[in-house]
Amino acid sequence: MPEPSPPPRRRRLWLRIGLVLLVSALLFELTLRLVLFGPGPVRKLTALRQPDLYASHFSEEFAVLKYRLRDPARRRPARHDPKLGWTHQRFDPKSYDHVNRARLQGRRPVLLYGDSFAGCVTPPAECWQGLLEGSTLGPEMCLMNYGVPGYGFDQTCLLLKETLDLWAPSRPIVVVSLLVTADMDRAALPFFSWPKPDWELDEDGRARMKGPVPAASAEWIEEHDLGIGSYAWRWFVHGSGILPASWVAAISGEEAHRARAKALMRFFLDELQVELEGRGLEWFVLVFHGPRYFDPETPDFAATDWHEPFLLEELEQRGIRHVGSRVELEAAIADDGGNLYDHFVREGSGRRHYTALGNRVVFETLRRGLRQESD
Repeated sequence: MPEPSPPPRRRRLWLRIGLVLLVSALLFELTLRLVLFGPGPVRKLTALRQPDLYASHFSEEFAVLKYRLRDPARRRPARHDPKLGWTHQRFDPKSYDHVNRARLQGRRPVLLYGDSFAGCVTPPAECWQGLLEGSTLGPEMCLMNYGVPGYGFDQTCLLLKETLDLWAPSRPIVVVSLLVTADMDRAALPFFSWPKPDWELDEDGRARMKGPVPAASAEWIEEHDLGIGSYAWRWFVHGSGILPASWVAAISGEEAHRARAKALMRFFLDELQVELEGRGLEWFVLVFHGPRYFDPETPDFAATDWHEPFLLEELEQRGIRHVGSRVELEAAIADDGGNLYDHFVREGSGRRHYTALGNRVVFETLRRGLRQESD
């Protein structure tokens, strides 16, 4: 027999509860949108203006939100490039020749490619080129720094390919660097700080760039469709801390992103190997590590993160020589009584990058690579 329907009073109670919840959700949604995109005074609620409350770090939505929520005074215009996404004043925007070529003076060039960890947040004298110049290797080698802030591993490889013809006659040593926890993820995104190359993977794992990178203005980014229907729902998933991490990963598509990032990394490592070994050039991979590997507040990070084990396995399988900064940094931080922020910038625009002391420590990793050592 069918169950009897609830008494009218109970139905009205549930309707009222449902209505209260719906109105509360709508008010919360409106509040979040005002805080995120409303007038200046409302935006002072900075605790709610964090992109990781609404999107996963590996997503395009996170990258666009991070830009849109940043103080306009800290936004830097991009030097647009249809092949690379953007370039840097270290090299000519058309020929890609390095502005410091005249400093070679007959020495062997060391070409360093990578992101802001290659480019440094310190003055040049305290960056890799200055440290090499002042070392025992300085009389025979000169480092040309092609590090570009924000680059993914895909952009690093594209810039390398565009510049090799300029340097091949000089027998350069090529150093391909990457921040292990970021650059593989960035390669899988079509946007990071500014639009960047967008890749299409075929069934054989080969990648093809979908087309020229669009020239973006600040207005273009402000109007860019984030694909977020509800910020209240996104906050519940990413910012509330209510859901288990495994649920958040499943909802946000982390596995699909990881598979794409890995496939692109395999493709670009193969491309690098063919290009550099085909030219008979000496080269190696330099792996930079960020502070989470050494922070006592994240003790399980190294054991649970997928990036480094995957990268090292791929490098070993291909026989690619590589050195990593983890050994030098672990020893230096331990000798410094565990003081992490002598080696990493604590806050500001260079946050989480190496300090001048951190650069000096990791320079020993670079030196090992230049001595033809390998991890």
